[in-house]
Amino acid sequence: MNLRKFPIALTKRVLAGLILLTCSAGLSLAQVPIRVGMSVSLTGTYSALGQNVHRGAQLCIKKTDEQGGLLGRKLELIVEDDGSKPDKAISIYEKLLGSKSVDLVLSPYSSSITNAVGDVAEKYKYPMIGCCASTASVYQKGRKYLVQFSSPATGYLEGLIDIAAKRGLKTVAVVHEKSTFPNAAALGAVEAAKKRVSRLFSTTGSPREATATLPCCNVCES
Repeated sequence: MNLRKFPIALTKRVLAGLILLTCSAGLSLAQVPIRVGMSVSLTGTYSALGQNVHRGAQLCIKKTDEQGGLLGRKLELIVEDDGSKPDKAISIYEKLLGSKSVDLVLSPYSSSITNAVGDVAEKYKYPMIGCCASTASVYQKGRKYLVQFSSPATGYLEGLIDIAAKRGLKTVAVVHEKSTFPNAAALGAVEAAKKRVSRLFSTTGSPREATATLPCCNVCES
């Protein structure tokens, strides 16, 4: 398979499966657009990456429709700005799912906001693709409708630790922001470092305001 097309092809398969799930719950397969809803951090703390997520979702919809749509139907993306705030995201998903105005939903950007809205998908029994949340604990709460799409955050830095060890580096310092994704990524880095280096310095996490002032710690959440 063309690797450049792999994310879109995989996303199409996941969407198709979830659409079939919602249809089995009683939704009609009439020839109307499949409405995919999501909140995105277009403003606020995560706006830079949230805007990238928005563009990626738009591209996926565009390419899918150009190739004939999904299950014979076009896709329509419904997006609202959550301002990078969990409470606002919860309100958006309550509105989208409570009004039954969408067929399925994509998760927001970041593990922390996805964790906040996961219970909304469970409440309304709507499939939610965790497209931008890689912290495993978000999915380990008995949730049946939140589907993990990203690889686990705990493995993100294993390659970096491996490269450092192969280059003969003996000391590793792990400094991170104290929030959902950085905590998980740092935990994985610490566990990997314990096996590969002789000296390890690790923090328990600092507020975003503190880590943002350190050039080596511009941590972005995913």
